[in-house]
Amino acid sequence: MGLDLHKEQHMAVIKDCFHEKPGENTFQNKHSEFGKRITKYKKYCADGRRIVFALENSCGYVRALAAFLRYFGHGWRN
Repeated sequence: MGLDLHKEQHMAVIKDCFHEKPGENTFQNKHSEFGKRITKYKKYCADGRRIVFALENSCGYVRALAAFLRYFGHGWRN
């Protein structure tokens, strides 16, 4: 999943291993939104696979989301 991070909201684009795009959406840059989104995105994972997050780090907006992902054991790349 690729995430374009902004001050007020983030844009998420989901791609599968076949480079198809099953979903995309935006969500608010709030801690309360992060867990909801991960639960929603897990429906795109099959057979116990995990989500890998690719975060675009612009202006330091990555900090809160990266800390959340690390705390809950999710992999991410900058």
